[in-house]
Amino acid sequence: MLVGVSLPGSEAATRRMAETFADEFARLGLGRERILALYRAPAYAAAHAAWQQLGGSAIERIVDESLAVWGRYRFVVRESAHYRKRADAEAETELVRPGGFLRVLS
Repeated sequence: MLVGVSLPGSEAATRRMAETFADEFARLGLGRERILALYRAPAYAAAHAAWQQLGGSAIERIVDESLAVWGRYRFVVRESAHYRKRADAEAETELVRPGGFLRVLS
């Protein structure tokens, strides 16, 4: 179970945390408006707290700086044709379970 805790910190620490979130969101390939929406969403408690403490214009600057660096890269995961052929050719898959293997026939 993940548990979040609140720690006291300075404005500089909050800014650094907001920069780290922005970098991570940008590296995930999210665009500006989507990242800003995460900061505005109370469900993302730490990012939202940074939005409230630093203000919207500061967060927008932070996001723009992150996108200037990381927004140029797009990571795409593709399944190669070789892998698809091999997967199609295999008639069974082995799943690891505590205590041994389980064979699933397709």
